[in-house]
Amino acid sequence: MVIDGEATEDQIKYLNEHIDECAPCYNHYKIDKSVKEVIKHKLGNKTVPPALLDNIKSKLGQQVK
Repeated sequence: MVIDGEATEDQIKYLNEHIDECAPCYNHYKIDKSVKEVIKHKLGNKTVPPALLDNIKSKLGQQVK
């Protein structure tokens, strides 16, 4: 996906050419990009207490067995 940085140069070029001429796709693209930016900003790189991380890993390990 272009927004996620996974698109090829050809895919990016195609999208840019298309959204220059297609208002609904342009609006959808801008909304998607904005939502991803908000999520990225809100989540960031939060520090998780080691005890919480160990607790989660232990509970996940119990469920796998």
